[in-house]
Amino acid sequence: MRTLMNLTPKKVGDLAPGELVRMDFGTASALALLLSPDLEGDPIVGVIASPDFETPLTWSEASKSDRCLSYGTDWFLEEHPGPETAPGRQLPGGRTPVAFYDTDGLVLRFAPPRGFAHQGFLFNLPKGEFSRQPSSKAAPLDRWAIWANEEHFRHSRQSALFEWPIPAAT
Repeated sequence: MRTLMNLTPKKVGDLAPGELVRMDFGTASALALLLSPDLEGDPIVGVIASPDFETPLTWSEASKSDRCLSYGTDWFLEEHPGPETAPGRQLPGGRTPVAFYDTDGLVLRFAPPRGFAHQGFLFNLPKGEFSRQPSSKAAPLDRWAIWANEEHFRHSRQSALFEWPIPAAT
């Protein structure tokens, strides 16, 4: 038997950087990405969307023993380049992009959780590692979506796991 999403139960401590997961932060399931261990070896996750965080794309510390369901590292990001997507361009209104192409590939920006003075983290998706500050030639990507895998994208176009910008509630 094979499932479309291929969710696998795991402990956060057994994840690889860049692995996409569903985990619990208190209220409901959250979509998250393992970023990397911090200096003490505790996992840092990029919370893509969760009702427990005021804003999407926020980082959080986790415990190695936390349980999650993993989509693996072969998840699929669907890009929708727009007129802003060119090296050195800015988003309309001077907004800070949460996704951009830089010299080493596509990068996601994870803001600090509310109440934390720490800075955000940049995570290079192709390399699966933290990234440096964006270059002056970074190209913003203002529309994109996350799918469990390419098969999910191709056969189930009705519902991405996550869309940016977040669709307005109707």
